[in-house]
Amino acid sequence: MDKAKLTPTDVGKYFYSLNNDLTDMQIQKLVYYAYAWYMIKNGEARLFDESPEAWEHGPVFRSLYDDMKSDKFKENNNEVKKISSDIKNFLSYIYVVYGKYSGNELENMTHSELPWQKARRKQHKRFGKSFKNVIQHMNFNSAKSRTKILDDDILLWGASIK
Repeated sequence: MDKAKLTPTDVGKYFYSLNNDLTDMQIQKLVYYAYAWYMIKNGEARLFDESPEAWEHGPVFRSLYDDMKSDKFKENNNEVKKISSDIKNFLSYIYVVYGKYSGNELENMTHSELPWQKARRKQHKRFGKSFKNVIQHMNFNSAKSRTKILDDDILLWGASIK
């Protein structure tokens, strides 16, 4: 499947196909990290069009949230849309690094990171707690690097955070 046609739900279903015990929060955060790292690795190219929102418990993709409320998300898990082998390999790296963490641990990790913090500060200044502020995708890599981040570097970084 062409990455331009991917959705947060496609990526979430892929992660769920790797581990049926993942919670909704874990899936949301895995999809967020996939989105962020894909953008960092690929010069800000996006894995899919939707941007994450800065909700109280961390980044959330609204369409994925809505789809996970339905039992259909976890049904037919074997019918994950065709995703290219390159994207599957990339998502598998994300899963190896982040899939070992609980939803609460992933929430704490995202809360310690600048994109979520900036979006929440902006949200509180403007609208109070009820407004869902979209995390600006340009904040993931404030200093544009000319060097691409390698999958192995993601694994090394992931191993160093715990």
